[in-house]
Amino acid sequence: MSTCNELFVNPGWHNLSNEVTGEIGFEFNLKCKSGTKLVTHLGLWDDHETDRAVRPARAVSTVDESDQPSRFLTQRNRRGLKAPHVLRLDSSQRTEIAGVEVAVGEIGELHQAFRYFLLKKAVTLDQNTNYLLLMSTSVADGDQYHDPVSFDGLSPLVHPDVQIRRSLLIRPHAKDYETSIPAFEDLNDSFSRYRALVGPTLRFGS
Repeated sequence: MSTCNELFVNPGWHNLSNEVTGEIGFEFNLKCKSGTKLVTHLGLWDDHETDRAVRPARAVSTVDESDQPSRFLTQRNRRGLKAPHVLRLDSSQRTEIAGVEVAVGEIGELHQAFRYFLLKKAVTLDQNTNYLLLMSTSVADGDQYHDPVSFDGLSPLVHPDVQIRRSLLIRPHAKDYETSIPAFEDLNDSFSRYRALVGPTLRFGS
């Protein structure tokens, strides 16, 4: 039984991006024998004001554009949400289970580089059931996320009871259609499997 209560144990250091409009996130499930889990918070990555993308999302890395870790991962100062966001936890059929609307500059609870918001009512997740974790985003809204696809950066570490099934993007003009998040050279959709972008997150009850 894990004592960790955050979905992301470590955010890794894939390249940063802020180049799509719609809802971004990933599909996941609780592994067999993990039991049920109570979700108490939804949250999102809150980049440090000095964090910068090293290349455009669809660009192939050159020798001078390797993925870079945040230099101030644990620093609390000089962070803050630049845009409003909607955070959602959905069933695999896209039925909302829990949601939070976050205003510009809303504080919530900051832990390292993740900002969490308490749900009005905690929700229970079952093992071997697929869920979607999503956040709204707009091109250049000022709040970056880590790409799901890495060229040479360290991938994120997730809770040991959680399996990431795929990353996904829901565009505003095609809300019934889920696609992969654009990556370098427009990789095949299958490349999104088992990869999570670091943007939306959640916290389990202890």
